[in-house]
Amino acid sequence: MSEHVKTSMDVTSWDEKTISESGATKITRTTMGQSCTGDIEGSSSSELVMYYQDGGTATIVGFLTIDGSIGDRTGTVVLRSIGGFDGSEATADLTVVQGSGTGDLSGITGTGSSVAPSGPTAFVELDLEFPGES
Repeated sequence: MSEHVKTSMDVTSWDEKTISESGATKITRTTMGQSCTGDIEGSSSSELVMYYQDGGTATIVGFLTIDGSIGDRTGTVVLRSIGGFDGSEATADLTVVQGSGTGDLSGITGTGSSVAPSGPTAFVELDLEFPGES
C-alpha cells in the first residue's frame, strides 16, 4: 500500500566537528537529533558529512534513523539523504535504505524530500510503500 506522509523535524541537538579544512572550504561531520511531529511521530538521529564551499553553500550526504510511528505502525527506518545548502535553505532527496525497517516498518520502501529553511525545522514529505498491505 502506498502512503504519502508529511512531517516536521525540529532540531534537538547538533554536534558539528571539522574533519579537514583548505582555504575557504571545509568538510565537517555532524551528529544531529530531531523530534518528529505530523504523520511521523517520534525522534530521529542523523549522521551527516558536509562539504562547505566558498560562498556559503554546501553539499550534504548522510543517514537519518527515525524511531517512531507512521500511523499505527511503529519501528525504526533509515533514510539516505543527498542534498545541499544554497545559502538560504537546505534541501535533500531521501530514500529508504533497503532492509532498514524494523518492527511494523519491516520491508518499508520509499522516497521523498526535505526542505529546511534557515532555522531549526525541516519539512519532510515521503511516498512510502508498506509490504503486504492493499
